[in-house]
Amino acid sequence: MSGWLFLSGEFPPDPGGVADYTRSVAEGLAQRGHEVHIAAPRSRRGIPPEGSAEVHLLPDTFGPRGLTQLTSLVRELRPTRLFVQYVPHAFGYRALNLGFCAWLWSRSRRVPVWTQFHEVAYPYQSPAWRRTNLLAAGHQAMAALVSRASERRFMTTRAWERLLTRWDPTPPIWLPVPSNVATEPNPEGAADLRRRLGLGPEVPLVGHFGNYGRLLGPLIRETIPLLLTQVPHAHVLLLGRSGPGFRASLRAERTWLGRRVHAPGALSAEDLGAAIQACDLMLQPYEDGVTSRRGSLMAALAVGASVLTTEAPHTDPLWRASGALALGPFAPGPLASQAAALLSDPTQRQALGARASALYAETFALERTLDRLEAAL
Repeated sequence: MSGWLFLSGEFPPDPGGVADYTRSVAEGLAQRGHEVHIAAPRSRRGIPPEGSAEVHLLPDTFGPRGLTQLTSLVRELRPTRLFVQYVPHAFGYRALNLGFCAWLWSRSRRVPVWTQFHEVAYPYQSPAWRRTNLLAAGHQAMAALVSRASERRFMTTRAWERLLTRWDPTPPIWLPVPSNVATEPNPEGAADLRRRLGLGPEVPLVGHFGNYGRLLGPLIRETIPLLLTQVPHAHVLLLGRSGPGFRASLRAERTWLGRRVHAPGALSAEDLGAAIQACDLMLQPYEDGVTSRRGSLMAALAVGASVLTTEAPHTDPLWRASGALALGPFAPGPLASQAAALLSDPTQRQALGARASALYAETFALERTLDRLEAAL
């Protein structure tokens, strides 16, 4: 009989926060002496990286063939628990894989199911949005089935608690995500990046790490020019795979930005950590407010970066109480003005970075995640 069998809709070499999270937590448990297996769909990008946890590749995204193979795998391994990394859209079938949820329900009678809810359900919109409301209803049905099948439930943010307790009054366990990039101090790497960008230590550098999608992209697009107007000698560093494309479109619209916006593209975990450390300020807004499910935020906290982010109804009181972040509204003008004020106040930025590093080590580091999982045993 084996120990953990992780079920994830994505795994490296495929990109994604859940993929990186699954690998880091599985490897961490394996290095602590647990027997760990991972079942994930086969990737077109190549084979998974080698590690201490054994990876079993499924022929589809938890469809009929994949579930058949998974049933055989469960019989062969006889795991003591299935640990589901739950994101509805990661399991295929246009984010409505009710068959996988029903399979989990049937398995739960033979082997305990633990579920980590990275996301729960697409939110309901106004009555006019019938198609998205059908998706929301399907997600609610899926999450209810998985929740009721689960012996243990974990949530990456406390914002999910109200929704999850609809189906089971037992409070889920808070299990925030750790950073998936390098967390060690790397002043040499940070200094080298600034040299390659042609920036002296006196030049303010504002970073953003994200995917520049339809929710955040427009805000970033409006905030950057406002900030660079208020701080004429500042530069911006766009981190993430989509950074170069976003930079090109931004400069096409506003040619006066010239060479003040940089985008290195995809970076290794080590280089990404160094790039964040090279920034004087990280601008990390989130449309639903800052929460503990954001890996991009954790990457900044882990290296003691000064972070300006946004507050909204989903934001946990922890963030304001900790004083580890500068909080603002989800609006370009106020964000640009706050960023400009922080760039002119190195003492406040240093204090923010120190509190961020301490909070991360105490609450969010991978070791804390592994401690919580072992305590749940």
